[in-house]
Amino acid sequence: MDIELIEIRQALASHPPLADLSVDKLNKLVSKLSVQYAKRGTTVVELGALADRLYFIRSGAVDILDERGGLFARAAEGEYFGYFALLKGTSSEHRIITIEDSLFYTLGAQDFQKLRHDEASVDRFFSQAHESRMRQALSSLHASENNIAMLTTAVQDLLRYNPLLIGPDASIQDGAKLMADKSISSLMIVKDDKLIGIVTDRDLRKRVVAQGLDIHLPLSHIMTPNPISLEAKNYAFEALLTMTQHNIHHLPILKEGKPVGMVTATDLMYRQSSNAIYLVGDIYRRKSVDELKAVSQRLSDLLINLTDADATAYAIGHVISNVGEAITKRLIELAQAQLGKAPIPFVWLALGSQGRNEQSAHSDQDNAIITAEPLSQDEKAYFESLAKFVSDGLDACGYVYCPGGVMATNPKWLQPLEVWQGYFQRWINEPAPLALMHSSIFFDMRPIYGEKALFYDLQQGFLKEAQGNKIFLAYMAKNGLEHRPPLGFFRQFVLERGGDHNNTLDLKHKGIVPIIDLARVYALEGGVESVNSSDRLKAAAELGNLSQEGAANLSDALEYIAYLRLRHQAKQLKQGQNANNYIFPDELSPFERNHLKDAFKIVNTMQSIFEQRFGRLG
Repeated sequence: MDIELIEIRQALASHPPLADLSVDKLNKLVSKLSVQYAKRGTTVVELGALADRLYFIRSGAVDILDERGGLFARAAEGEYFGYFALLKGTSSEHRIITIEDSLFYTLGAQDFQKLRHDEASVDRFFSQAHESRMRQALSSLHASENNIAMLTTAVQDLLRYNPLLIGPDASIQDGAKLMADKSISSLMIVKDDKLIGIVTDRDLRKRVVAQGLDIHLPLSHIMTPNPISLEAKNYAFEALLTMTQHNIHHLPILKEGKPVGMVTATDLMYRQSSNAIYLVGDIYRRKSVDELKAVSQRLSDLLINLTDADATAYAIGHVISNVGEAITKRLIELAQAQLGKAPIPFVWLALGSQGRNEQSAHSDQDNAIITAEPLSQDEKAYFESLAKFVSDGLDACGYVYCPGGVMATNPKWLQPLEVWQGYFQRWINEPAPLALMHSSIFFDMRPIYGEKALFYDLQQGFLKEAQGNKIFLAYMAKNGLEHRPPLGFFRQFVLERGGDHNNTLDLKHKGIVPIIDLARVYALEGGVESVNSSDRLKAAAELGNLSQEGAANLSDALEYIAYLRLRHQAKQLKQGQNANNYIFPDELSPFERNHLKDAFKIVNTMQSIFEQRFGRLG
């Protein structure tokens, strides 16, 4: 087989559902394919054309348009189109146009039907994808109910089977027999209940069969050691991000360090949010800041997409924040490609709304760096260059510089662990109202790149110190009451006066921020590690520091206010305006205005309870 055919086979084997086919079957399939190239703007399939082939996108992307010319779906590298009509046995119901210069591998209709007949996994893949799309009946770029479920579903809820575990000393033959008996494509290798490696069917093909390796050798000889994994409590969307970033197809899932199952690319394919994942996948393929800037401009479409699908504010916050995280990670990778590997371990932190997984439209950037050790002059120069590259890149991508200078480019926020520990000790043990007001953002931090153990060392320390410090909590509580809901006597809205936003409601600072502030203090009081506001409220209720009813009411109020804000921003973005947090009451229906007043009333009530509780601490 020549090099070109081998490359085609490898491309097909990198994506479901063909990833699980044997080399022989893939070779036979490749021999039946045709290659087609199309320039941007080319109509690949006409509406009503005879359904005669399946298309695999090797590179590029296409828009799939309905009979009215509306956007039904978008497909990109590694995805298929043309199977809708093939499955139904009718002419094409869509017009398909390239939006980039594209290269396709195509398979004739008869060969496609034979492949479905011979391979149950292939038939299942295309049949389920077809049924799902037909149910969704998408008419524009949007996220479906299945997509939203995927974004809010914990990884542990995707696990369908008990984990198949085997020791490293078991033979390759034993492992292969177990995989065949259980009809699975991977094994987790464990020692003393700890995951130490994985073996996949691809390993068997490439490292055993192709190399003529002795099948009596131990599995440890061919396993991938210390595989990338994810905790069961993480979301399915995060699993997709991890697999996309690292180009892997099997992701071990752990619970408290112990393996509990495996998620595959095929598992997630059925639940994927194609728009969000296409965007994230595109981010990791970009090779310059200018290319990332072009990708980031589609973030507005994603926000519109999710609000049109009535996604929850909680889900949207996680999706938008994770896209911002992907952009940040890629910028750090690009910086290190230019500057070289970091001279000492470090961790890049996201702060504020990104740290809480609560971002909406493009916001300003808040970030910091912790290094493992004090910096020499050369090391300091390196990290200053890294911080500048990333911060400038984020600004170019729409995440403007923080007006307050809370960025890793500020020498104060580029420090070794011991200095950061000193910062938090002073904030907690020598609290001052103004200093705490400005430093509150640092209690909402999350590690997104690098040596995350540095952050966890810092977090465990300040949580322990804060938990029992009544004076500190009282000061934090006082700061947390600085923002009050805009509700006056007789349940009337108190509107902004003067300036560019006269006669509007500030949904962020007067509605969302008060709840964030309450959740932060409850979390610090209970030593809660979570930084997302809804998660903090839930954890505080579980600890008994906040009533179940109070936590539920605050969470509901946060969700409702944040949802109105996101919908308002999506409307502005659709109209080509800059998104903001200010809404005219007349934009809301009477029903919505009444519910917004109810939400503000809940916040008022909970602030009163909060003030009585923490006021006594001081």
